[in-house]
Amino acid sequence: MIKRLIQGMTLLLAFCMLAPAQAETYPATPYQVIKVAADKTFQDIDQHQDKIKNNVGVLRTIIRNDLMPYVDYKYAAYFVVGAQLRGTTKDERENFANAFRDYIIETYANALSKYYSNQTVKVLEPKQPNNGKIAMVEVEVHQGDQAPIELQFTLRKNKRTGQWKAFDMVAEGGISLLTTQKSELAPLLREKGIVAVTKTLVERQKALANGKASDSKASA
Repeated sequence: MIKRLIQGMTLLLAFCMLAPAQAETYPATPYQVIKVAADKTFQDIDQHQDKIKNNVGVLRTIIRNDLMPYVDYKYAAYFVVGAQLRGTTKDERENFANAFRDYIIETYANALSKYYSNQTVKVLEPKQPNNGKIAMVEVEVHQGDQAPIELQFTLRKNKRTGQWKAFDMVAEGGISLLTTQKSELAPLLREKGIVAVTKTLVERQKALANGKASDSKASA
């Protein structure tokens, strides 16, 4: 029960790092990326609460069309594959990354359909300037009178575009969303290969969309 609650909150709070790319210019710093993400995300949630109550597809559409451009899902997907990436074809890698992206979208939508109201986010100012290629941004999530939940988002600077994008989130207790996914999928990748695991992710995504998350786990 506790593990499921932590996973649910982790997925919910990870939504905060998925910022809609609606600004005229892409945010220049990791802090600005997360700040824009938090502000816009909760504005959109507040504006669409009635629709969200009746249709989780609204959340799915918001995440896919407006939020995923701020996430380096390919980097995250390839990190999960790890050493198994060697020996795969370009098409296999693309198919896995797309399946990983769709699974993340469905997972976030599923979690947020249960926890999407009365949330406020405070993005903390960086304590020191960032000069590297990897950056951490700390966030506090407030809900009513409860103690704030502390999160840390990890962002990576793309050397080609110069844009910062989020690829991981660490919750209280040091729980990394990306490391959790890698720990779960790495044995399957070694045993079955990337094509089979891609199929598993597609099946899980469909199961979540149909409200059968527990069945999707069992099928792996």
